[in-house]
Amino acid sequence: MKIKIKKRDNSSKPQIQLYQQGRKNALKELENEKKIENDIYESDAVKEAKLVEEKERVAFISNIPYDASARELVMYLQKILSEKNSAYQNSVVRCEILINQSKNSIHYQKSMGSSRVTFSDSDSFNIISNLAAMNRLDFRGRKLKVGEHIGPKPERNRNNEENGLKFKAQEVQLGCYSFEHDTTFRARSKLSEETNIMFDGSKKVFLIEFQQQNEIYCLEFPLKHILQTIITQDESNYRVLILKMRFPPKCYLNPVRKPPPTPTSSHDFDEDNEMARIIARMRQAIEDMFFWEIGNGNPTMIRTIDPTKGSVLGRYNCYRIILSPVESEDDHKIIKCIRQYGLKKLNEKISDMIYEEINTNETDNHFKDWSNGYDKELSDLPFSLRYMLHSLVSCFGITIENAECARKICDILQQFHSSNNSHIPHQILRHIFYSRSITVRSTKFLFDELGKSKTIGGNFLHSIMPENVSDRCLTRSVLITPTRICPQPPEYDATNRILRQFNDLDRFVRVHFVEEEFGKLFSVGNADIIEKRVRSIMHNGIYIAGNHFVFLAYSNSQLRQNSCWFYNETSSKTAEYIRESLGNLKKIKTVGKHAARIGQAFSATTDTVDIPQHRQRIIPDVERNGYIFSDGVGMISKKIAEDISRYLGLKTIVSAFQIRFGGAKGVVSVAPDGILDTNKFDIALRESMIKFESSATKIEVCTPAKAIPFFLNRQIILILSSLGISNQVFLELIDRAISNLNNCRSNNVYALKLIMENSQNSKLAYKMLQAGFSVSQDRFLNQIIKATRDFLLTEIRTKARIPIKNAITLMGIMDETGKLEQGFIYFKYIDDQGNKIFLPPGTRVAVCRSPSLHPGDIRVLTTIDIPELSHLIDVVVFPSKGNRPHPNEMSGGDLDGDIYSIIFEKSLIPLSHVEPMNFT
Repeated sequence: MKIKIKKRDNSSKPQIQLYQQGRKNALKELENEKKIENDIYESDAVKEAKLVEEKERVAFISNIPYDASARELVMYLQKILSEKNSAYQNSVVRCEILINQSKNSIHYQKSMGSSRVTFSDSDSFNIISNLAAMNRLDFRGRKLKVGEHIGPKPERNRNNEENGLKFKAQEVQLGCYSFEHDTTFRARSKLSEETNIMFDGSKKVFLIEFQQQNEIYCLEFPLKHILQTIITQDESNYRVLILKMRFPPKCYLNPVRKPPPTPTSSHDFDEDNEMARIIARMRQAIEDMFFWEIGNGNPTMIRTIDPTKGSVLGRYNCYRIILSPVESEDDHKIIKCIRQYGLKKLNEKISDMIYEEINTNETDNHFKDWSNGYDKELSDLPFSLRYMLHSLVSCFGITIENAECARKICDILQQFHSSNNSHIPHQILRHIFYSRSITVRSTKFLFDELGKSKTIGGNFLHSIMPENVSDRCLTRSVLITPTRICPQPPEYDATNRILRQFNDLDRFVRVHFVEEEFGKLFSVGNADIIEKRVRSIMHNGIYIAGNHFVFLAYSNSQLRQNSCWFYNETSSKTAEYIRESLGNLKKIKTVGKHAARIGQAFSATTDTVDIPQHRQRIIPDVERNGYIFSDGVGMISKKIAEDISRYLGLKTIVSAFQIRFGGAKGVVSVAPDGILDTNKFDIALRESMIKFESSATKIEVCTPAKAIPFFLNRQIILILSSLGISNQVFLELIDRAISNLNNCRSNNVYALKLIMENSQNSKLAYKMLQAGFSVSQDRFLNQIIKATRDFLLTEIRTKARIPIKNAITLMGIMDETGKLEQGFIYFKYIDDQGNKIFLPPGTRVAVCRSPSLHPGDIRVLTTIDIPELSHLIDVVVFPSKGNRPHPNEMSGGDLDGDIYSIIFEKSLIPLSHVEPMNFT
C-alpha cells in the first residue's frame, strides 16, 4: 500500500516572512520612538552623566577600621592620588561603607570594615590597586586591601536638576490677569535675569531657579496647585508660558557648603544659632559616617522666606515665563514636557494674550503695603473696609489694576459708608471673599456688585449670626504664611476678659502662623522661616490694612495652635498697658510661667456675676505628705451657682464651674450646707487657685460641669489588657458598637441616640427625627445618618474609640465635708434621657483620666452614699483624706478642671492592682 505524502505548500512562506519582518520593523520602530522620547525628556546633564558613568571603575576595599567614616576614607584616597598626580585629586566620586543592616535604626548600624569606592577612571583605580598590592595603603594603622567590585555598579544619586527637565528661561515676570475686555497679563515685577525652570516628575512639582544677591533660590510649585496654563508667544517670537497658581510657592535656598561661622567675640555668640550649628554638625556626621558622593557636598535645600525685592512672591499668583524661540529644539521639548506632566486647564492662546508692563508705586517699605501699591488712594476708607479689601487682595480674590480704579473703589465705598446702608459694602466684600473663583476678578466686577446693591437696598445680604451671641463677638483672624498676610472676614467667636474690658474689636486680631496652603506650620525643616519670619513679626509687629499691630499675648490653647493675639496700640493704651492692667505679675520671674499667667485673661470665657471684694474669702489648702488634696478647687454659694446658671442660659443648677476670677483659676463647686458662711461670703478661693493679684471681681466661666459619654481608646485598652481584661471583652464591645451603628440607618430610636451623642454636627437631623421623619424612607436624612455612622466607624478602626454604655466622664472636685474615706468616691449624673444615675453604695468602679500611660493610672475605687453631697450632680467627688490624693495617682492630675472617666462596666473592672507612679 502506497502512502502519498503531500508536498508542503511553500506558497505561504513569503507571507510569513513578510509578517515576521514587519513585526521586527514595528518593534524596532517602537524602540526607536521610545529612545527618541527618552532623549527628549533627558536633560543634557543626564546624558553627560551617563557617558561619565561608563568610564567609572568600582573598587572593593576591605580591612577598614570599624569607626572610620566614608568621608575620612575618601579624604585619604584623594590625598594619595593627588601625591601621584594632581589631575587625579577629585577622581573619587562615590564611597559607601557596607553596614550590618540587622537593625533598622541608624544607632544600631555598624560598619563591616569594607566599602565600595567608585573612581572616575581606570588610571586612578589602578594606582590605588597597585599601592594596595604592595602594602603601601596605610589607613589609620591598617593596610587596606583593594580588589575590583563584582556585580552591578552602585547607582548614583541624582539631584532635582538631573532627575527632571531643566530649561533656561529668558525672563520670569510676576503679575496678574485682567478679564475685563480681553485676556491681559499685567506684569508688576520680575525675577533676576539668570533663571531656569525645571520639571520634577518624581515629586510632581514645577521649579523655578533664580539668583538673588549671590545666592541661588528655588521656587517649588506643586502641579496640583496650578490652576491654569496658557501657552503663547511674544512679539519677538519667543515661547511664553503663563501659569496661574492657587497658592504662592515654597521658597528654598540652595546654599554653598561651607563650615559654620564661629563667633569671633562674645558679642557674636547667639545661643539659638549655636544650637542650630551643633544639630547641623550632628546630622551631617551621621550622614557622612557611611556614605559620601561627589556633588552631594551641599546640604539639602533650606526652606526660607521670600528673598525678592518688595516680597512679591506672596503678592501675585501669575507667572509669565519667556522661554526659547518658537519651533526651536528646546521649544518642542517644553511643549511635550508640559503635556506629559498634565498641567491643569491647558489653553493654547496665540493672538489674544496682551502683555502690559506697569510701573507701580510700590515703596521700599513693603511691610506696610497691603494693596500692592495703592495704599495712599485707599487711606480715606475706614479700617473695617480697608480690612475687607486687604483680605480680598491677599487671597487673589480681586486685583486693583491702577490708581484710578483704587480711587473709584474708595469713592463708591465711602458713599455707602456715609449713608444709612453702611453695612452693605462689608457684606458685599464678604460675599465676594467666600464666592471667589479661580478667575481673579477685576475691579469692574466689584463695581457691578456695588451697583446691584443700590437697587436692592439694605436687604442685599444678611450677617451670618449664631443663635446665641451673648458670649460671642465678631473677631478678626489673620493667617500669616511665609510669604503673605491674609486677613479673614470677621466671624463670631467666644470672648475673653480683655475683649470685654477694652471693647474696641477693631484693635484686636487673632494671628495664626500657617503654611502657604493654610495648613499647620511645623518647626522641623523651617528653622529659617521661624527665625526670619515668625520671630521678626513677634518682635516688630505687622501691618494690616495700613494699621500697625504688635504682639499682645496668647492663651495655652492658642500656643498649641501656633496662634496669638496682636493689638493696634494708641498713645494711651499700649500692649504693655493692657498686660499691666491684668494684675501684679512682677513677682513671677519665670518667662514661661509669666506668659501663661497673662494667658489666663485670654482664655475663652463667659462673663457672669460680680462678687464684691468683701464677699470673697481666701481659705488654706488641704495638704498632707507633700501633696495638695485641694489643688485648684474652691467653693461658691448655692445662690451664686443659680445666678451663674441663669447667665449661661442653663435649665438646671450646675454643681461646679471651671472659672477665671481675677488672678485665680480653677474649679468652684457648690458648698455643702454649713461649710461656707453664705451670710458673709459668696465665694471661697484656695491659695492654690490664686496665681497673681488682680482687682477683677467678675466670675468668668470657661466650662460648666456636665456629663460626657465615655469612649475607650488605645491607651486605656492596653492598660486594661495588662491588668487582666481579656481580649474577648474588647472584641465583644466592638461588635456591639458596630451593630448599633448599623441599626441607625433603619431604626429611628438608634438614629436619634446617635444624633444626640453627636449633635454638634447634626442639628438638622435631630430636628427632622423629632418631627417624625423616617430614617429608612427619607433619603436626605438617611445620608446624614450614614455620614455620621461612617465617621464613627473610622474612629473605631483607627483609634479604637469604642463607646461604653456603663461609663461616664465627669469633672473632679474635692469632698468639703471630710466624710469620704480614702478609696471611696461619690458621683451622680443625668444621662441623655434625663434620668438621674446613682450607683448602689459598694460598687467597684475603675477611674482614670487621659492620657493614661502607666498601669497604675487606672484606679479601682468604691462608690459610697454621703447625704451631705446629694446636691452635687454631674461631678465626681474625691476624698480629702488619705496618704495621697486619688487625682494625683491618675497621671498626676489635679482638680483645677481635669475630667475623670468612671467605668462601671463589670467586664472592664481590673482584677489586678498596680501601685501608681510617682509624678513628683
